[in-house]
Amino acid sequence: MSEKLRVGTSSWSHDSWKGSVYPPGAKSGEYLAHYARRFKTVEIDSSWYRCPSEAAVRKWERDTPSDFRFSAKVPSSITHEKRLVGCEAELAEFLKVMDLLGPKRGPLVFQFPYDFKPDQFDTLARFLRTLPAGIPFALEVRHRGWLTERFYDLLRSRGIALVLLDLSWMPRLNLLTTDWTYLRFIGNRKLIETQTTTWEKIIVDRSAEMADWAPRVQKFLDDGVVTWAYFNNHYAGHAPGSVDLFLQFLESRRRGPVRPAANDPLAWSRLQEIFESDGALLDLYVPSAGPDGWRRFLRFLKDRALPLEFEIDGQAAVLPADYDTIRAIGKEASLTLRIAVGKLGLNCHFFDEDEVEVDVDPKQVSEATVVGLLEFMRGAGLALSKDVFLSAEGDRDRPYLVYEQVRNVVRNLSVGG
Repeated sequence: MSEKLRVGTSSWSHDSWKGSVYPPGAKSGEYLAHYARRFKTVEIDSSWYRCPSEAAVRKWERDTPSDFRFSAKVPSSITHEKRLVGCEAELAEFLKVMDLLGPKRGPLVFQFPYDFKPDQFDTLARFLRTLPAGIPFALEVRHRGWLTERFYDLLRSRGIALVLLDLSWMPRLNLLTTDWTYLRFIGNRKLIETQTTTWEKIIVDRSAEMADWAPRVQKFLDDGVVTWAYFNNHYAGHAPGSVDLFLQFLESRRRGPVRPAANDPLAWSRLQEIFESDGALLDLYVPSAGPDGWRRFLRFLKDRALPLEFEIDGQAAVLPADYDTIRAIGKEASLTLRIAVGKLGLNCHFFDEDEVEVDVDPKQVSEATVVGLLEFMRGAGLALSKDVFLSAEGDRDRPYLVYEQVRNVVRNLSVGG
């Protein structure tokens, strides 16, 4: 991941993240420390409701490594209640307490409501002139009427970043008002809360949105623009999963599409023999993955919003959120996870704690479905940061295909590649 990219979630304290971000038995006071093992930045959401206490901020600083960074929302008492007028004391208090983070303090974000409209331009301009130098500020508006060159020039004159939004009623922008940028992925809160109010899994496929954002963000990074990006649970159902999907699309963008090795094209005519042999199942596997590899693999499946069906002893069941629970059940029962990759069905049985393995029915692989299989291999390889192999069932000595994640190449070993 680029050193210019700082990506995380909006807030870190959610009981429904147990098993994915925190261990199942973690206490709420331990959540941030566990979060910081996976992410390098977070947007403090609670500061919007009230200015945090000195004791809370000092604990946040203690619970995170030296390279961790906090962004924080400015309290709503400033942006929503007093509307930037007569709020000097509140702003001073907030800036003083955030200073306790030292070098871990990142951007501070003014988030305005929809009814903060462009007729407040002069009020905003007067307020921005009072902000101290040396602190990175970002500003978010939710009324489209603000999006004018006059507004952009105001932000540029004060060195303030415009927050770029993925929000249902706002356009997706990629303009800069300073030499860094700030992205917030919010989605449609009201709509998603008709589907869920817990946040343990992805329920909205945001692949199309990530495909749109990836080239924009990569352009920022290529130009040396420090990019802060934060995902809300309401964006797709599980903010950590949204981060993973975003990073997968960025990585795919950087590497380009899966391509055959130069001397070994993956034409169907060269692959067909693999899938038209004796009809026996094939193994798609990641060796030496370990429990962490399994956890990454399960996150990859959920992040891609692939249709999943879980069975315990042949009976339909709800797929547990964490791998440890799955393994515990698997010690007493037979497990099957059915994965739909387009029209291709894959089966996973959780047989081996060390090796991630999926069964492939060669009769389902055709010229039309093999592309999905290759992309699945690539996605799994990127998610686990490991090579992915395809071989005859139980035969690890002579794999047919290998996806080499370092080179982003699929090699057809069956024809001497």
